[in-house]
Amino acid sequence: MTAPRFSTLALGCLLAAAFTGQPARSAAPTLASHLNIRLWEDGKVPLATGNGPLDSPFLTAFLPPPDKRNGSSVIIAPGGANIMLMYGGEGLDIAERYNEWGTTAFILTYRLSPRYNDAARVLDGKRAVQIVRANAKAWNLDPNRIGYIGFSAGSNMGRSVVAAAGPADPNAADPIDRVSARPDYLALVYGAGRATPGESLKDFPPTFLISAAGDQGPSLGNAQLFADLTRAGAVAEVHVYQKGRHGFGSGAGSPEFGEWMPALQHFLKLGGFLPEKSPHAPGTSAPATREKTGSSATGTSGTAPAKTVSDGYGDFVYVPAGSFQMGDNFGEGLGRERPVHTVELEAFYIAKFEVTNGDWKKFRDDPGYDDAKFWPDGRVVPKDQVPYWTQANNHGGGTPDSDNYPLLGVNWDAAVAYCNWLSAKTGKRYRLPTEAEWEKAARGTDQRRYPWGNAIDRSYANYVGAQTFDTGMSPGSYNGSKRGDLQTHDNASPYGAYDMAGNVMEWCQDWYDRDYYAVSPRKNPKGPATGAYRVVRGGTFFVEPYELRSAARSAAWPSFQGHRMIGFRPVREP
Repeated sequence: MTAPRFSTLALGCLLAAAFTGQPARSAAPTLASHLNIRLWEDGKVPLATGNGPLDSPFLTAFLPPPDKRNGSSVIIAPGGANIMLMYGGEGLDIAERYNEWGTTAFILTYRLSPRYNDAARVLDGKRAVQIVRANAKAWNLDPNRIGYIGFSAGSNMGRSVVAAAGPADPNAADPIDRVSARPDYLALVYGAGRATPGESLKDFPPTFLISAAGDQGPSLGNAQLFADLTRAGAVAEVHVYQKGRHGFGSGAGSPEFGEWMPALQHFLKLGGFLPEKSPHAPGTSAPATREKTGSSATGTSGTAPAKTVSDGYGDFVYVPAGSFQMGDNFGEGLGRERPVHTVELEAFYIAKFEVTNGDWKKFRDDPGYDDAKFWPDGRVVPKDQVPYWTQANNHGGGTPDSDNYPLLGVNWDAAVAYCNWLSAKTGKRYRLPTEAEWEKAARGTDQRRYPWGNAIDRSYANYVGAQTFDTGMSPGSYNGSKRGDLQTHDNASPYGAYDMAGNVMEWCQDWYDRDYYAVSPRKNPKGPATGAYRVVRGGTFFVEPYELRSAARSAAWPSFQGHRMIGFRPVREP
């Protein structure tokens, strides 16, 4: 496996130039998209309790196109209740929108509970701002236009970062600590929290606050914080939607929340953080020609009859060799879904259903689980790092029939290990699907929007609002059978794979690159050679229909701590 790219040499060279008066060495690495930048060198992370992937926080860079860059930058802190990070709607979507505005974006992977508390996270947030400011000149960024946007737990952390920033220390031993940790503006999304006694609100940077009234705790806290900031003389703007929920992310494709990021853009223009003339937002450029695929929610034109094989570890359906159009065909996708392009694939089999808790138990309880040969880089993920295993609301070990529910909270490393173990058990070649294989298996060859067609409602797929408690459903719940008082429709893809829209997101083999489609080979593309995040596909029970489209792309850090919305389904080679 090719390791994700980390930059520590770059920081050393650039900081030497910035703080010793010496010119930067010409060979110093430059900032690049999809590059991870550690906040501290190995062995120097304050409050660290270990030296594994979860103990070393970092930033991941996302650069605008060269002709749009305006010198502004932003740190993005996704939410996730401090136990996981929502890299999609609260990370990649936000970075892409900022990139369209000409802003260089850095997604922050900060330390999580239960290993770390708020004290460590505030250090991570402060250091992230300092890293960008200390390197601003070398990276062609304006040190006075560095923003911070946080969601939920990341929003609460942003307020704490400002409160703890204090003045720069020009005599600090660490050159990074010689620059200010105070961002130049804050955008706090559903979770800033109420002001606390003694907090110096008059010194806050311009602050943008947004939430939904239906999410009462954050919305009331945001309203109170706005009032307190305004009374203290700080600049603030507040938006509270009359309806809605927690976790709406970028609002892309949502009739309720789709306008909040343009409102943020307006706020930033007024504050001088964006140039007066800003590029249009993604999705508003000339739309791609809409394919005539029909309005029916069924139909499998252009596909072959399904074939099924089983080696004793679940059914796998056959996807024949051939070409299809990959990418968004409806003129509504983000830039990372363009251009639409032809892809030719060899034949393969893909799991009919997502891997379940019962499937995972066979691996977890096998003596071979701890065999390093199955694990990327030989780094075994401890069995207890699947934190949702025993939570009843997530159909863990305490829920009746939990073995038949999809596995939640598994990272990419563990998904790969499961596939390697399956290969050893069966003598066949199992692996994660490539991103192209996943999309073809989901939508076939007729450019449909969803696996079953172009229309959607909650009888077709498990997405936000489908249940009282947002969580995964057992595989096949939407296969045309009656479940409770809900008559569901068959949500199989043209090849017979279920739940490829909604339920849980699924890991793919590829590294993620926003612009990969522009250079993707026609035959059997496998993604870029390196990267920071791995691709996830299919949407989840917590998102809007827009993110369930078969062409929709997302990604996450492969070695993250368990995320209750990500699972996987393997591919079997013929």
